[in-house]
Amino acid sequence: MRKKLKLTRNQLKNLYLKKKMSSLKIAEKFGNVNARTIRKKLKKFGIKTRTISEALTRKLKRPFLHNPKEEAYFLGLRAGDFHAKWARKSVRIQTTTTHLAQIDLLKNSFKDYGETRTYLIKNKTRENEWFIYADLHPSFDFLILKPKEIPGWILKDKKCFFQFLAAYMDCE
Repeated sequence: MRKKLKLTRNQLKNLYLKKKMSSLKIAEKFGNVNARTIRKKLKKFGIKTRTISEALTRKLKRPFLHNPKEEAYFLGLRAGDFHAKWARKSVRIQTTTTHLAQIDLLKNSFKDYGETRTYLIKNKTRENEWFIYADLHPSFDFLILKPKEIPGWILKDKKCFFQFLAAYMDCE
C-alpha cells in the first residue's frame, strides 16, 4: 500500500517553478510516488504546468527585469557590435570577434539571464575568430531591432545615457 504524499503547495511551487524540476524528478525525490501523482498535485494546487517547449529547454533563461539603466546598457551593446535575432522562442544575442575581451563582455553582461556559448572558428585567411552567443528569454525582444539613433528616453536620463554610451564604447 502506498503512503500518502506529504507535499505542500509552497514546496511544490519551489521545486517545480523555481528549481525547474520535472514532475518525474520531484516524484523520485519523494520516493514511492510517480510523476502522475505530482502532476495531479500541480493541478490540485492550481500551479500552471510548463509547455512542452519550456519543459524541454535545457538552457537557463531568466526574464528581463525592466531596469532602465540595464536596458540602456544592453541597447548600447546592440548599437555596437552585438547582433540580436529570434532563435526558436528565444532572443539570441551574438557576436564574432578575434578579441578575448569581447567574449568576457558578452558573458558578463548577460550572465544573470542566460548561458553563454563560445566556439572557435578556424580561419585560414585571417586570425582565429570566436563566435559567442547567449539565448535569452523572449522579454529581451527589445534588442531585436538595432537602434538607428539613441532612444529619447535614454537621452532624457543622464544615468541611462552614460550606461548606453559605456556599452557602445565597450564594443569598440
